[in-house]
Amino acid sequence: MERVAHDIARTKHFALKGLRGALIWSTWYKIADVLSANMCSEMAENGVTWAASPEFEGVVRTISCIGMEQFIACPIIFALWEIPVPKLLGGAEPRKIPVEVRNRLGPLLLDNAKLWTFFNMLIYSVPLEFRVFASNLCDIVWQVVLSKSLASDKDGDGAVKEAA
Repeated sequence: MERVAHDIARTKHFALKGLRGALIWSTWYKIADVLSANMCSEMAENGVTWAASPEFEGVVRTISCIGMEQFIACPIIFALWEIPVPKLLGGAEPRKIPVEVRNRLGPLLLDNAKLWTFFNMLIYSVPLEFRVFASNLCDIVWQVVLSKSLASDKDGDGAVKEAA
């Protein structure tokens, strides 16, 4: 088996991408927590009192957070961060990024929904201060899915395979 030299610069770039991604998701979890709490309060004020009851509030908040993540956060974060940044770090030309986003976003959102819906039931059930940690544990599996998706290199430019 041929030994490949380790690329320190590439490792540094992707480690920084991961740290910045953790900041993005940490911010999202705080936003989702506030929005879901407001949603429960609004529902209770409008006569749906069970939504704010101790028995159901956690369930309502978890379901609303998952829905908001799937339909608001993920399309934005994937289109502006998860797809373009690895491509650029791998040497893709910036002018090709919009095409990559267009080609990858739909399938990636579908894969995300299949995998992360279950994970998010766990993540949104833990206290806010532990969500990034819980998410990072689940993220190990997601990164395998993401790297396979981004490494498919359908357009043959070579940069995609290097980025994965």
